Amino acid sequence: MTTQLPLPGPPLRRKRPLPNLLAKGFQLVLRNWPCVLWVYAVNLFFALLAAVPFATGLGSYLDHSLAAQKIAGTIDIASISELALHIRDTSFFPMVMHTAGWLGLFQVLALFFLFAGSMFVFVAAEPPLFSVLLRGWCRLLLALCARCSPCRG
Repeated sequence: MTTQLPLPGPPLRRKRPLPNLLAKGFQLVLRNWPCVLWVYAVNLFFALLAAVPFATGLGSYLDHSLAAQKIAGTIDIASISELALHIRDTSFFPMVMHTAGWLGLFQVLALFFLFAGSMFVFVAAEPPLFSVLLRGWCRLLLALCARCSPCRG
């Protein structure tokens, strides 16, 4: 005589409320607020660096122009298009585009460094210090090198 075991049913589910991810994320940011300040400072630094060639290129046209008053106030399409015609014949656009390309690359690299270090600070619950950011970035770099190493065995 054989006994039949009951068929396994669906797993039992516990009814517990899901955590509020927005509130948890906000608490995490409040706990590690220096990371947010570092990212803001890096973005502000690169924005100011990008504004320098733009301001110097436009300054020579707008310093002694009556159209500068129109452009500074309400938007005047005719004045802006006239300014674009004057600037097109100079090396302003290639200079600004070249500078923007390099600044964009450096900003992505700096933000990658900050992102990797910040994730290490958030996950490991380390204090948000620059040395901890550097250690987190080095660990990520070592993990990537170990993963891509051709002599893995």
